[in-house]
Amino acid sequence: MILYTIKGENLSKEDNISINCKKGSWSLFYPDRVHSYKDINNTKWSLAWIHFKGKSITNIIENLFYINNNINFFQKNNEAENILFKIINLSLHRTIISEIQRNNLLIKLLLKLHEMYSSNLNINITNSINYIHDNYKKKINLTKLSGMSGFSKFHFSRIFKNETGYSPINYIIKLKIEKAKELLEYDNHLKIKEIAKEIGYDDEFYFSKIFKIKTTLTPREYKNKYSGLSGVV
Repeated sequence: MILYTIKGENLSKEDNISINCKKGSWSLFYPDRVHSYKDINNTKWSLAWIHFKGKSITNIIENLFYINNNINFFQKNNEAENILFKIINLSLHRTIISEIQRNNLLIKLLLKLHEMYSSNLNINITNSINYIHDNYKKKINLTKLSGMSGFSKFHFSRIFKNETGYSPINYIIKLKIEKAKELLEYDNHLKIKEIAKEIGYDDEFYFSKIFKIKTTLTPREYKNKYSGLSGVV
């Protein structure tokens, strides 16, 4: 089911998952799952929705929107609104011709929502990248990142790699190694153990192992080779 919030604000719920639907937001609910709605703070709300089903619909939705859970996002789009209302109007007069028209419009609407949703995905991935850069010294795992984005671990990893060229974990390691290189090159006072701590590794030997895998040099070898060379002509 596709649901569009025309005005007001409501809370849609499926099992233990709640979605806050504000004016202008689009929600997509998976088939054969019971869900309910209620208003928030007694606000008057108005919704428009369409139900659709088919043998391959679940597979289509998962490929268009990358997840197997309900989705909700806000993005004002007059074209999507117009398509939705055309589908609803056509359902009032059911003929073979209107059925064909509705099916064509549904495909057009799903593709438009995919385009809108993808632009929101970019924002989610950018937010994840910013979070990694701000917190790379802490322990960051895939569960944390995927939870922040609202995707399953599998889909988050796939989207993240499509956008960055790296899996989330490899991106974190890459950032840590880059920071370690900077410290090895520019700070002659820090010991290897201190640099490991500085970039979020408690184990100096594990850090050295990862560093060598990524650079072919141990941290000490890298420090001896590149320390003090920056800026030298």
